[in-house]
Amino acid sequence: MIFKKLTWVMLTLTCIQVTFSQTTSNIKRVLFVGNSYTGSNDLPNLTRTLAMSYGDTFEVADRAPGGFTFFNHCSSPDFFDQIRNGNFDAVILQEQSQLPSFPQSQVDEQCFPFAKQIVDSIRSVNPKCRIVFYSTWGRQNGDNQNCASWPPVCSFEGMNELLRQRYIQMAKDNSCRVAPVTSIWRDLRDTTQLALYEPDGSHPSPVGSLVIAGVIYSTLFDKPLSTGKFAPFVNDSEYLQIINTTNSIIKDSASLWNYEYQLSVKNWINTQMPNNQNAVVLTPFQSEIKIENWKTNQYESYVMLNNFGQEVLSSALNSNQRTLKLDIMQLNNGLYFVIPVKNKKMDPINQIPIWIQQ
Repeated sequence: MIFKKLTWVMLTLTCIQVTFSQTTSNIKRVLFVGNSYTGSNDLPNLTRTLAMSYGDTFEVADRAPGGFTFFNHCSSPDFFDQIRNGNFDAVILQEQSQLPSFPQSQVDEQCFPFAKQIVDSIRSVNPKCRIVFYSTWGRQNGDNQNCASWPPVCSFEGMNELLRQRYIQMAKDNSCRVAPVTSIWRDLRDTTQLALYEPDGSHPSPVGSLVIAGVIYSTLFDKPLSTGKFAPFVNDSEYLQIINTTNSIIKDSASLWNYEYQLSVKNWINTQMPNNQNAVVLTPFQSEIKIENWKTNQYESYVMLNNFGQEVLSSALNSNQRTLKLDIMQLNNGLYFVIPVKNKKMDPINQIPIWIQQ
């Protein structure tokens, strides 16, 4: 099926590309906020050096006193001075290593409000700042300090899963990203012989910090890891294991990690195209959209365009059809438009924006 009149759609998509181009090329100063899990092995500079091997350069600053929680940072007046005066394009946030795995009521009181306070403070200075929650991992043999009073953290698996869930919740609540170290650490621990921990069974070894740096870089710059780049502490085979696990988890669970972009897409659409339906986020597990407003008896088919205005899918419509099951498995992540067609002409007024996350 060939359509000639794509001008309106192309202009719309061009605007979207310009709007969301405030990304990697503008990241020139990055602040790392955390504690000894951030300070170990000089993670900020390790990440910076790794980024340089991919052609991305930025300055780093850090604030990582041992044992600090988000509350401790919020209680330090000079912390907010650093945010106001630092001109940061991105901020990496890491909570104290145990707190997010504690009972929900304690996390609700002692963690989430201060995560929000930090995010709000950053955005009050720079609304476009990219904020990433760097999720930490379970201790090698669980949290022995708190096992008796809170049994879910008695094992690595239990503690790690609670940390994973709580960091995802922080990112979702604040429309941020997650650097999913928790999940990648778990898989590398289960499938490789990499020495990720220091002898204390808690802090990252140099290899562990290299894993963290790669996850943060890939999350921050929307780039997969590849061979032939900066990779100290490991041999080629070990680094390939890190690359494959990192790229797989970041891609396969993309809908869990990037709440920042979901919100920006929806906000742009709601602002620029108020008569359209809200953007629908599709994943391999949910690839069906409702078309109840289309009045399908007026349309004969539909077409799906990518962000270059190119047709990627098309199919006939049933007059009684109320949903579309879209074959998205072969498509790249990103924004698309599904548009009804009548007499071989698209009706862009009734297009449905689609955000695909594989």
